Amino acid sequence: MNYIEILKKIVLSIILTVFVYSFYYIEFIRENIEDFSFDITNKFALSTKEEKLNVPNLLLFKIDDNYLKEKNLLDENTETTYGYLFPRTYLAQIISNFDELIADIDKENYPKALFIDYDMSYKSDPNNLIFTQDDLSFIEVLKNDRPYKIYLPKTANHNFIENLDDEIIQEKIKNKKIVFVSVGLTVSNDGVSRRYYPFDEYLSNKNEKEIYPLVNIEFYNEIKGINNDILQNYSQDKIAFIENRIIFKEYKDRETVENSETIQSYWKNLKLFSANYPLDYIPEEEFKNAILYLGGTHSNSDDFFQKDTFNKEISGIEMHANALMTIFYFDGKLHRLPLFYAILIISIVIFIADLFVQYLIIKINGKEKLSKFVEFLKDDGYIFLVFAILFIISYYILVEYKQWFNWFIPSLMASFVPILTVSYNFFRTKNIKIILKNLFLITLFQKLFKFIQGEKK
Repeated sequence: MNYIEILKKIVLSIILTVFVYSFYYIEFIRENIEDFSFDITNKFALSTKEEKLNVPNLLLFKIDDNYLKEKNLLDENTETTYGYLFPRTYLAQIISNFDELIADIDKENYPKALFIDYDMSYKSDPNNLIFTQDDLSFIEVLKNDRPYKIYLPKTANHNFIENLDDEIIQEKIKNKKIVFVSVGLTVSNDGVSRRYYPFDEYLSNKNEKEIYPLVNIEFYNEIKGINNDILQNYSQDKIAFIENRIIFKEYKDRETVENSETIQSYWKNLKLFSANYPLDYIPEEEFKNAILYLGGTHSNSDDFFQKDTFNKEISGIEMHANALMTIFYFDGKLHRLPLFYAILIISIVIFIADLFVQYLIIKINGKEKLSKFVEFLKDDGYIFLVFAILFIISYYILVEYKQWFNWFIPSLMASFVPILTVSYNFFRTKNIKIILKNLFLITLFQKLFKFIQGEKK
């Protein structure tokens, strides 16, 4: 066994890993190593893994094509018949439907809150001068007393509900019966949204700068009884690239009911309904302390985001639903595995993988039928073995300890070791073919999955 060679690989891999581990936030590293590795883990290990959390249900009611068709808000070309803003009269009606349902169910099954993911920055009037009938209908419904809170998005300094000169509305805002929250979702330079902004700062109705927590963090803090300053617990700095990631689950079951649909996520606490779904079809126990989300998912909505490397799109309200489940899953934010443990894991894996490959080569060397396999083991087998072992370890740490260990960083660093060796030999032997093959191997893993997903789309 060539232990000196193994030691060289371990030392070089650690040095390169520490470098990348320290500069994860640099755009090239973030996009091609950090984010890509998490996308792979999410897509192939987490997205279809059922997860039952010890938290209240999240019931998402979506303004989808089913709802719009029933309300005659889609024309024969499947385009919306209203203007830029979704008519607030329909939002008011949906809230009233929830209120009517609650009047008929047991008090112990009341929901906790309703979040309405529609912009309330300005009035419906194009010039923002007068209240339209839509605005007034919505305001009147907000004035009603109900046993759950209403959460509205704060997306600008001005908000016509928050700044409304109405005694009842202002009293409800003061008593936190109407709560304003931020809804920021990131869009990286590669056009993908994988994270959330934990808070935003705007002028309040008192004309003072105020921190507005992300809606999902606000719910998490309220359910967990956390009153700490959000600025102390969440960052918008470099580490947020890791802390604020979202796990996206696929959908398990779909069922059509009376021109509407219901969908069950692999988050067992998350279920989606068309906004026209008959509420009395839902067992009232599912509403117990539940959080209700209401937002647009119809085909003409511009509130869609690309969620990963594979060009998969998702609506904004579904992103928020997955973000809330992720925050509960991690019991807050995602933490990165400390560097010391990362180095320890890398050293052990490289040692075992290289020792195993050397052992196989010794055992089968000299057998002509296996000469091609020996060549593969020497050049590529070690790298693939490291990939596989580190991926499994990373997945285990994420699921069991809720910490992120980037399996792709050390894998790439392990790949660079033979490249460095071959590069040295190149200047002596001019063997550029081997260099090109190793360079190709590094990018093959990423490019192959992008190609496959692009073909499917």
